[in-house]
Amino acid sequence: MADKKKHVARMGAEAMLDAGKDAARKLYDDLTLSDEEKAQKEAEREAEAKKKRFKWYAIGIGALLAIIIVMVLLAKFWFWIIALAIGAALAFGGYLYLKSMLAGKGSKGGEDVEVRVDKKREAPQVEKRVRVEVEEDVQSIAEREQLAAEREAAAAERQAQAAAKAVERERKIDDELAELKRKARG
Repeated sequence: MADKKKHVARMGAEAMLDAGKDAARKLYDDLTLSDEEKAQKEAEREAEAKKKRFKWYAIGIGALLAIIIVMVLLAKFWFWIIALAIGAALAFGGYLYLKSMLAGKGSKGGEDVEVRVDKKREAPQVEKRVRVEVEEDVQSIAEREQLAAEREAAAAERQAQAAAKAVERERKIDDELAELKRKARG
C-alpha cells in the first residue's frame, strides 16, 4: 500500500516539476526574447500543433475508411464467410473424431500380435507383446491403492491416539473430582 502512495507522490512531484520548468522557460523567454523571436517561437508552436492535429485527423480518416471497407466486404461476402466458418468447424470436428477413433483402435485388447518370417526356416513365428502402457496403468493403480491404504491406516492411528488421550484426560478429571469430594467431606 505504501509503495502505491510513494509512486503516486513521485508522479505528482514529477508533474509539478515539469510544469514548473515549463513556466520557468516561458518566463525566461518573455524576459529575454525580443518580439520577433517571441512571434517566431509562437509560430513554431502553432505549426507543430497544426501538424499534430493533421496527423490525428489522418489516422481517424484512415481508421474510418478501414472500418467501412471491412463492413462492405462483410456485406458482400457474408454467405461465403459463414460457409467457410461452418466448413472449418466440421473439418475440426472430423479431425477430432478420427483422432479419437485411431487412438482408441490401438488400445483395444491387451496384446498386439506380430508375425515375423524367419528366413532361415521359412516358417512364421508369432511374438506376443504386452503393451507397456497397460503395465504402467496397473502399477500406477496399485501404487494409488497402496497410498490410499497407508493414508487410511495413518488416519486410524491418529484417531486411536486422540481417543486414548481423551480417555486419559477424563480419567484425570475423574481423579481430581474424587480428590475434591474427599477433601470437601473431611
